[in-house]
Order: sequence, then structure tokens, then C-alpha cells
Amino acid sequence: MFTSPSPPPPPPSPPSRPPQWKYDVFVSFRGKDLRRNFISHLFSALRQASIQCFR
Repeated sequence: MFTSPSPPPPPPSPPSRPPQWKYDVFVSFRGKDLRRNFISHLFSALRQASIQCFR
């Protein structure tokens, strides 16, 4: 009786690398009102979620 050869093993996983970027998000905005109200709340929420933001 003939049996087929077993499949080759899967290739090794690539080594994990540290992130190459310093920031996760770049926020672009215009106007004083946006910066003082919405953007400050947005940055606070992103920071609480451990998301690095570029200002």
C-alpha cells in the first residue's frame, strides 16, 4: 500500500519587532475653538487608551 508523504512543516514565524513609530496618531486641526474644546477631550481620551498622539 502506498502512502503519501507528510506535508512540510510551516515556515518559522518572523521575530517580533518593536514598533518603529513613536506616535500612533497625528491629529491635524484648525481654529482656536477646536483646539481648546474638542481636541483637548480627544487627546485625553486617546491618552487614557494608551494611544500616543503627536501634537
